[in-house]
Amino acid sequence: MGGVLVAVYLAVALFTLPGPLGLRPLFDGTGGTLPPYNWVNPPKELAAGNKDPANQRTVTPIGANGSSAVDVSTHDGQALVSLPDGALPAHPPDGSAAIEVDPVDPATVAPAPTPLTFDGNGYHVTIKYEKTGADATVAKAGSVLLRYPSTADKMLFSADGKSWTQLQAVPSPGNSTVLAPFNATGYYVAALSQTGSQRKAKKGANPLVVGVEVLGALVVVGIVVALFRRPGAGRSKPATTSGRRPPPAKRPAAKKRPPPKKRRR
Repeated sequence: MGGVLVAVYLAVALFTLPGPLGLRPLFDGTGGTLPPYNWVNPPKELAAGNKDPANQRTVTPIGANGSSAVDVSTHDGQALVSLPDGALPAHPPDGSAAIEVDPVDPATVAPAPTPLTFDGNGYHVTIKYEKTGADATVAKAGSVLLRYPSTADKMLFSADGKSWTQLQAVPSPGNSTVLAPFNATGYYVAALSQTGSQRKAKKGANPLVVGVEVLGALVVVGIVVALFRRPGAGRSKPATTSGRRPPPAKRPAAKKRPPPKKRRR
């Protein structure tokens, strides 16, 4: 039974390798449960069913030691800014600060640096002390998480929307998100390489290649089942005419030793 399970697993793994079939690797997330992406300026083919992306405004208290840890997330799950304790320094007489995350059309800011291209909305993050209206600085780095609609693996940052800096990002293809450090207010947008996106473009499946993959899967299953098959399984055992196994042969009785002779006095 164990051999069969291993064989099935290997066959599934083979069929889910990246290739002409366009399938996801095992444990790479489903991607099918994600809701449709909400665009500020959707592509023409998606305009009919598009919904406006959400923004978020959160007020966090500011004490003598600065702000407490806070997460600011849009309700559609497309943008999340996380700040640790003390990320916003104390600013008397202000006792709170407002953090706003607003989606923007990337076409309204500077174009992405070559060979990168934007993937989804840009998000403008602002932080202002409530009483004085002064812009808050970020004393401790946080993180920003953006969801993308295509295949982004990078994130760009711009303080003023006029030039971009590429951040050190961690993509998560299974969740269609990319994570990067948050060190300052400004514009954040997910991006991908144009050359990389061309290489990843899906093509029609080649029947010959598909046939080879199917044959390879069957060969793998056969080899693994043969390796894990228990020795002697399925072999018939000798039986008597009555269908019962013959009794074990009797051992010959041990010879008795003669008694010792008596010595004469």
